[in-house]
Amino acid sequence: MHQQYGFFGMHASKNIRKALLLISTLIMLRCLVPSGARDIPSSYSWSGLRKDTVEVSYSLSESIWYGGTGYLHIKANGPGSHSDAESTTAAITVPEGFSASIYVCGDDRFTPPDGWTVEDKYLVLEVDGRVAYRLGREYWWARCYSKAATIGQGRHEVRLTIGITVKVSSSFGERDLAYASMDVRLEGGGTIVADSHGAEAFLDGEVTHVFAFRLPEASGVGTVGWKAVWRGIEKTGSGPPGSVQKAVFKGVNRDSWVFTSPVAIRVGGSTPSVEPGEGYSIDMVYDEGSGEAGIRRVAVAVNNGDEVGFTSGEYLVTTIEYLGPYLSGCTSVEGLDAWADSYSNVHWAQRIRFYSPDGWVMEEVASGVENSYCSTRRVGGGVFSRKIIFSSRNRVDELTLTISVPQISLHFDSMRIEPIGSTDLGVRMLGETVELRVRISDCLGEYSRIDVYRVSESSPGVRNYSFSPPIGVYKGIKSTTGGNATFTVRWSSYILSVKSVSGGVLRGSAYWARSGSTVSITVSARYSHDGSPAAGVRIRDSEGKEASTGLNGEAEFSYVEKDCEACLTYVVVEEDGSRLSEEACVRIVFTGIRLEVRADAAFFEGSYYACNDASSSVSVRAVYSHSLTPVSGALVEFKPSGSSATTGVDGVAVLRLTGRDREYDGTVEASDGFIVGGARLRIVFTEILLDASRRTVSGRPGEEVEVTVYARLSFNNMLLNGLDVRWVETGLIGKSPASFRLRIPEKGSSKACFETLGFLPCAEPCVVTLFSNRVGFGEPNGTRPIVILNSVRWGNYSYRVILNIMDLLNLTIPRVAWYGNGSIAYGVRIGVVSSNGTVIRSSVASGSGVSFNWTESRPGVYHYFVKMLGDDADSDVLSIEAVFTAFNITADYILDLNNTRVFTATARWAHDGSPAGNLAVYTSVSKKRVLSD
Repeated sequence: MHQQYGFFGMHASKNIRKALLLISTLIMLRCLVPSGARDIPSSYSWSGLRKDTVEVSYSLSESIWYGGTGYLHIKANGPGSHSDAESTTAAITVPEGFSASIYVCGDDRFTPPDGWTVEDKYLVLEVDGRVAYRLGREYWWARCYSKAATIGQGRHEVRLTIGITVKVSSSFGERDLAYASMDVRLEGGGTIVADSHGAEAFLDGEVTHVFAFRLPEASGVGTVGWKAVWRGIEKTGSGPPGSVQKAVFKGVNRDSWVFTSPVAIRVGGSTPSVEPGEGYSIDMVYDEGSGEAGIRRVAVAVNNGDEVGFTSGEYLVTTIEYLGPYLSGCTSVEGLDAWADSYSNVHWAQRIRFYSPDGWVMEEVASGVENSYCSTRRVGGGVFSRKIIFSSRNRVDELTLTISVPQISLHFDSMRIEPIGSTDLGVRMLGETVELRVRISDCLGEYSRIDVYRVSESSPGVRNYSFSPPIGVYKGIKSTTGGNATFTVRWSSYILSVKSVSGGVLRGSAYWARSGSTVSITVSARYSHDGSPAAGVRIRDSEGKEASTGLNGEAEFSYVEKDCEACLTYVVVEEDGSRLSEEACVRIVFTGIRLEVRADAAFFEGSYYACNDASSSVSVRAVYSHSLTPVSGALVEFKPSGSSATTGVDGVAVLRLTGRDREYDGTVEASDGFIVGGARLRIVFTEILLDASRRTVSGRPGEEVEVTVYARLSFNNMLLNGLDVRWVETGLIGKSPASFRLRIPEKGSSKACFETLGFLPCAEPCVVTLFSNRVGFGEPNGTRPIVILNSVRWGNYSYRVILNIMDLLNLTIPRVAWYGNGSIAYGVRIGVVSSNGTVIRSSVASGSGVSFNWTESRPGVYHYFVKMLGDDADSDVLSIEAVFTAFNITADYILDLNNTRVFTATARWAHDGSPAGNLAVYTSVSKKRVLSD
């Protein structure tokens, strides 16, 4: 079906806007719905559907207690009135949301015997102590299991009581006259809201809806019945209280969607889009893609919140293809090119195919027969179209497929051959390889190659070599054109030999040369038939070097090699490397003498060291450098010492050396008469001198000081670094120059001894003396200081004195000395320091010690420290507490009695205001002194 639409003026623009709006809406809808090429499942499931479309109700009636009273039993042994009563009690708990009904049955069907008259009878039901039901003398059985009471949720006590009174006049004996039972049943009902609503739809098949809901809890109840109604369909069931139940309904697979884009598409195109029907939404779209031609399916899952659908539709994926040429009579086909022998007949055809709703359709669009010689023909080709119509789900779409078919090139061809260069190759040597080069091509100029034929002969003579055009080497072409290519060669030979070797000495079958020297070899070439020199021929050695012979038939080769044995071969070759003669060979040994020198002395940083006047043996082992085999009978000399020796069969010679503070530095040389070698040797005869950065060290007691120990050679005073130096007293080891942390003794002095390890035994230890530099105020070995305070000699570290304000405090320390050696500490500054750190007085110690005088102008208690000044000072410390004070006296007149005056006076210390007791106070009035209390 094909429809045409026309729009003009304003109507056209409005309709275009509507169309664009519709297209954009569809695009947005498609973007929101998951879709794409994927496997279509057999079913689709939904969850979260509407739960309010199903009506679920429940009901229950279950006995939660059953029991009865005992039988009313009358025992009458004589006339009179007789009674009996029985009861039963039940504790009932009714769960929340439920009620319970109490059913009572009185069984009074027992007939009293003659002479027995029922005077009274009752049946009473009490609930929580209150009568809820009562029967009297009427016939109980007629009301058996009537509902006697209803109780609500909570705990209740229910009691059933029966009683009877009988007048007996005869028929004495025992009888059972009545019985009662009680049935308490839990009853209830209501509606339930479903917890979930899910569905599963099989593609184009059945749909199942499942509603899940939970039954209410009810203690003591075994089963709760339920009924669910959805879309007029009813399902019933039962289950334990609190259990989850499911109601399953068969639904309708709703086919509520349509295609919104063409259902006929090209391979690789966009699959058809879809949109839901009114009230429905699309959950998922599956399609089989457009990767291959065929009728494909799309599956769409929809729902309207309650009902669902999972249905399919079809769309056509089509394409048109060129199937290529169909040819016969050709030798080769490659794509759009075909080759055939000249003058042969070629039948050709071109075909296409396209996919229709009925499957693949194949058609032949061009054909013919061609024949030619050494030419190319172009046939076939053109543009072809086919129209496809496909309908699905009430939609019909049309698609036109167009393909451009290329032309075919038919190559009618033949092969030919021609020589390259001269066909007369002149004289060539026997055994020489001669290349015969021909060009092979086709008559169309599409193919060309050069073939090289290598020929060689072992006997002289004239030879003709002929080659014909090959067939089948290009595109299977078998026809040929032109003739053969023929070459003529005249054969001869050379004789090659090594004439001389210079720069080497013949030893046995080889020439020996010094490693790294130049060796020249002369090679001679002559013709085999008359022995005359072969001038201008190319000779190549086994290393690839080439040289041409002169008029005398000789060529020279030069070599410089190291530590190797070479077997060199020579041969006459052509320019391309073809051999024209037998080989000539010579063996050359490039070598030297390698020396291994060892001395029975200490080895340190490339040199040997031995003690003065010691005899040191130097072992020299000589080997040839190319093979490392021993050199026997070689003369070994060490010219700095004038020593020499000859190697034995093991290649070893021994030299003897001695000396005092002497160095031998030079080359040990060896020679076997032609081959030479050498090795450097340095040996020093010396002693090890240890020295410290400070031999005598003083410091504060307990202070750590650093001392560096150096090692030197006695023969030149050179420092030796890296020797092991050991501190004897602690066992600590360091590498020279080695630094050690030493501790100053508390008093007196100590020594630290250092020695070398593992190098030369001829080394004297180094001793460092440590002195304490603490300053003391007294004799060298005294334990107490000597101090003169205000002309009084003391021996304490702390003092307390009381002075008048402005009185001088005099302090003398007669001797200030070092604790370490007891010597006078000349130049040390001693100071008097107040408690706040202020230096009051200071003086430099001399042979007479130090002295200080000072006072205070204000009353108070002052604290002073006498010590050595300086950040690193360490000395005795004196502590002085000085009280500078006076008396404050106040007097008062009290009374005048019988011409007698009475005065009172108060005396207090000026530095702290405290009373001054036992103080003699003088008054000018009485001219007397009175002690204060």
